[in-house]
Amino acid sequence: MVKLTKEMRDVIDKPHFIKFLATSSKAGNPNVVPMLFIRTMDEETLLLVNNFHNKTRRNIEENPRVALTVLDLDKCDGYQFKGTVEVHDKGKIFEDAVNWVKSTFAKPEVMESLAKWLYAPVKPTTKSAIVMKVKEVYTVKPGPEPGKKLL
Repeated sequence: MVKLTKEMRDVIDKPHFIKFLATSSKAGNPNVVPMLFIRTMDEETLLLVNNFHNKTRRNIEENPRVALTVLDLDKCDGYQFKGTVEVHDKGKIFEDAVNWVKSTFAKPEVMESLAKWLYAPVKPTTKSAIVMKVKEVYTVKPGPEPGKKLL
């Protein structure tokens, strides 16, 4: 496992940064989805909450290897995290994810922000909590070394 830097953890934990999760089926069919709820659990582990995604769940069940890209558009910076995941749909990790989503969607400013890109008001139902063990980190920052392996 790798140890994420404070800067990397800060980018992950910011709620309004753009985050995309890439999965692939056993047959190699790719899928990329935007993710609203991602945060660090510790220096090696991320929590991702699945509120909407069906193909993502199926892909993870077939192939636990994923890539997560997080972008900070203000700083023109970001990272790609690669690792393996496991799904929790009961237990403490799942309940913590459910409570996190409920408390976040209870905030009016969150619903206002989401209304800009969702077609209708959404009451998310947390389908699962996904725990990601990060194994590699790459830069997605433009410049002389795009895609450089950092960890």
